[in-house]
Amino acid sequence: MKKEAIGAVENAIRALKDTWGLENTPAVDVEIPRDESHGDVATTIAMSLARPLRRSPKMIAGEIVKKIMEHYGPFQKVETAGSGFINFTYNNEYYHEKLKKLLNEGHDFF
Repeated sequence: MKKEAIGAVENAIRALKDTWGLENTPAVDVEIPRDESHGDVATTIAMSLARPLRRSPKMIAGEIVKKIMEHYGPFQKVETAGSGFINFTYNNEYYHEKLKKLLNEGHDFF
């Protein structure tokens, strides 16, 4: 579940890297928020980029979200929150595909 969000953020940063004049990019990490209203996964990457870019994390997060939304992927919603969090909510098709894959591979979870 995390890899799709990480990939989306990494792709967005690569696309914005030249515009930002960024040489090195920090590692992208996503976590599952404690509060379900904050989406399925979230990242603080914009906060990590604030110092090297000398810009507000909220502005950086907004640019990353805008770039992600151009390609959208498996997300129902990608949004900025607070002072620079990026929250991801996966769409139902994503969960249906994951469930089909588990059933087709014959995994016995029970």
